[in-house]
Amino acid sequence: MAALPKLIPPNVAEYHVSRARCHAKERKTRRKSKPDVEASGSGGVEAKDVDKTRGSTDLGVDKAADFAPAETTSRPTPPPILDHLVLGINETIKALERNIDDLKERLTVIADKLNGISLPARKDLLPTAPRSPSPEPPHVSPLAWVVVPLLSVNPQSLVSPIPQYCATYNSLVYQWGQLSKTAKTRLKESELDVLGEEREEVRVIPLGDVEKDMAGFVGLRRLACMGVRVRTSIQVSTFC
Repeated sequence: MAALPKLIPPNVAEYHVSRARCHAKERKTRRKSKPDVEASGSGGVEAKDVDKTRGSTDLGVDKAADFAPAETTSRPTPPPILDHLVLGINETIKALERNIDDLKERLTVIADKLNGISLPARKDLLPTAPRSPSPEPPHVSPLAWVVVPLLSVNPQSLVSPIPQYCATYNSLVYQWGQLSKTAKTRLKESELDVLGEEREEVRVIPLGDVEKDMAGFVGLRRLACMGVRVRTSIQVSTFC
């Protein structure tokens, strides 16, 4: 807990608070600018009839504020540190699943390279599933730390999958390390790019009843889980 303020700068909380205020202001502006159809229907006179009887200038003066478009609210810019943080249980589990899938694919590539297998691309085969309309951004750094306020989570079964995912990923990291040693002895220097980036184990940090403190650091109402990626501007060794 003493290291979290060093990892999360104050502008993260300021960003989330400002974004929430912008959303509330936009909703309020849309409600005000929405035409009152029921009121015009109950009066028995439509807006175009009022325009004909009173004149276009009167309608423009009286109703300009009601039918004016919502003012554009300048939304705050997210701080760069948010690219290295994962907030929430669902987002953390998704990030761990993505890390596992990426590492499994990397292990397959390394094994095929060691066995001399090179499968040509078949253009006559279609994919078994359609591509995602919104693919994840490439080159996303894997998680290095997962912080959980364990005593604040009720029920605690909500976060029970996280240690299992971390254990699965760590076992794959061990396999990657063994294959890397073999590849460095059998492959040429120009072929070692198949190893990819350096892999580290992900560590789970269970804390006590500190969810409110963690949520206050990031400016959210609740925060039952937070992941920290490997590539951060702050050294993750501050947790040690």
